[in-house]
Amino acid sequence: MVENDQVQQQLREALTNGDVDYIVDVLSTEDFDIDLRDVTHDLQTFLMKICYCNLETSSVFAIMDAILKRGPDVNIQDSWGRTALMHACIANKPPIIETLLEYDDVNVAVIDFEGNSALSFAVQNCDTYTLEDLLIHKDGRALLNVHNAKGT
Repeated sequence: MVENDQVQQQLREALTNGDVDYIVDVLSTEDFDIDLRDVTHDLQTFLMKICYCNLETSSVFAIMDAILKRGPDVNIQDSWGRTALMHACIANKPPIIETLLEYDDVNVAVIDFEGNSALSFAVQNCDTYTLEDLLIHKDGRALLNVHNAKGT
């Protein structure tokens, strides 16, 4: 547990400092649990965390590539029931959204604990191109019939 805590702290610092090479190196090692959930940050995975970082698009793609090569569970839910796709929609990160929508295992139909879907968050935070990307996904149209706890 201590080792995981140390790695999480080092990755947080690397994100803050923009040390993409270090991040990619750590994420690429077989010893690192790519689905490790941070107990100090709502059980978010590293994939969820990068949604909230201000990195160059090329850096985001490098990190995403390192993560996706490891075969993560992109549908893991944090303590709010939100997936990486939902976090990307909340943070309005089109490169991450597009990459996740192309990933075979992504489930756009996951609903968080308040009844929100990725589409719910995209309507609030994203542009029309992102909304279109979600809706043309093979499971996207079904999201039009999902209403959150507020009825929206």
